[in-house]
Amino acid sequence: MGLRYDLPSSPVVAHLISGSGTPPRVTHAEVEAFLRSLQHDHDRMLSLRGDFEDDVRRAARESTARLLSAPFQRWDDYLPHDVLESCLAPLARIFRSYGLLVLPIGNRQHQCDLDRFAGEAARAPAHGILTLIPGLYQPTVNVQVLDPDDGVRDALRRRDEWPGAIFILRDGRSVFLPLDTAYERLTTIVRSGLPGHDPARTWSILNEEEERQGSRPPVRRRLLHLSDLHLGTRRAARAQDFLLASLGSFMPLDHVVISGDLFDNPLAKHREAYEHFVNQVRRHTGRLPVVVPGNHDQRILGNSFWRLGSRGRQLVELDWSRGLVHDAETRTAFFCFDSANTGNMARGSVSQDQLLRMGTKFDTENLDAELQGHLRIAVVHHHPYPYPAPNETPVTGPRKWPVRERLLEMTDAQSFLTWCAGRDIGLVLHGHRHVPRLVIDDVATGQKRGQHRQITTVGCGTSLGAGGAPMSFNVIEWNAESLSWSVDFQISRPDGQGFQSTLVQASSPPGCG
Repeated sequence: MGLRYDLPSSPVVAHLISGSGTPPRVTHAEVEAFLRSLQHDHDRMLSLRGDFEDDVRRAARESTARLLSAPFQRWDDYLPHDVLESCLAPLARIFRSYGLLVLPIGNRQHQCDLDRFAGEAARAPAHGILTLIPGLYQPTVNVQVLDPDDGVRDALRRRDEWPGAIFILRDGRSVFLPLDTAYERLTTIVRSGLPGHDPARTWSILNEEEERQGSRPPVRRRLLHLSDLHLGTRRAARAQDFLLASLGSFMPLDHVVISGDLFDNPLAKHREAYEHFVNQVRRHTGRLPVVVPGNHDQRILGNSFWRLGSRGRQLVELDWSRGLVHDAETRTAFFCFDSANTGNMARGSVSQDQLLRMGTKFDTENLDAELQGHLRIAVVHHHPYPYPAPNETPVTGPRKWPVRERLLEMTDAQSFLTWCAGRDIGLVLHGHRHVPRLVIDDVATGQKRGQHRQITTVGCGTSLGAGGAPMSFNVIEWNAESLSWSVDFQISRPDGQGFQSTLVQASSPPGCG
């Protein structure tokens, strides 16, 4: 049986078939659009069973009626979990009669291959397979999914291996496989007649060691982004072992980046707590982190007025990453800025002098194009876009921001972004506001009239849960050959419930020289 779907809708569909875990975040408008598409898009369904389409449309109409009769929700607000469960119940009864969900996935150039695979999977005689026929993407289009399951998250991370298929079992387990392997595993499952009867055996077939005949797996690089540790506080001391233990599933790490507020106050004992943490990180990763300072690292309580409140001694003694840090093995170049060096209150900026020194450093070290093809990443503490930004993707949900932005802002942010665009920097990492965020923007390079560069700005929250905020870190992966890359936002409640993927984006290639 088959339905058409869009990848951002996949968490809803996965929840329909499994019902396991917390329902995904989805707005009133998104749910209504999904339900109406099932009722009215005649090319959305593919089935051998004559009454399948009628059953789905009937259930979608009932679900829509429940949605419209629910307590009023703003169109862009996420539906409460109980409302979403009630609205989807009629469809869930149909979806949960299947044991295996198959989601082909790929770009536009994979259309014929995926149509063929989807048709064969949808018409498979084995009982219990439901296939969702994909909406396809242009290779350069960013693809993002909120609250993805493991299979969707893996598919976005491995975009360079598309086309492929995501397999989701009724118990919620899921996996992504490249198309050739997906064909092979689907054939085995169909011949075994397993999907609706033996989930353990089906899962075993899907996870058999993947053989790569005459090819080698892509070499992916992995970067861990931490921020706003505020070490020296009781909260940070209690949380750091939990954070370090949680990183085990993301090993190995090629680089660790910490974007400021390393300690809570510029005091010797706080700096020593940070140095102990760095030693633990190095034990996990084998590398010293790439580090820039924040306002709390050089201002009492993070604030200053002119020079009042500024303390630079601990920063002077800190071994932070000044200037340009590059790595030929992983083909990365980190442009490290101190945005907290100037600015009143908790504001910051990157001065023209810093930009000039950075440009000189890069040109000097790239005389023979040694840095050609490197992934260029700017690391800064302050956020170059205000909260909220018009083109921002809310990682943790919509929120109303207090009018404190003017006391925390990055002044001259547009000059900084223009410089980054002109230097072909496609990725900016920052911290400061204790809130993870994603902004994708086309920025003028300031060089040729009408010339723009797409910049992805990734903000990390507070990795050790400062002030009782959720704990967060970001994992960025890329393939240095294909230049495909992804960012995975990981968040845990302050009580250590466990880190979960809240947003994954597979982006078009960022800046490489």
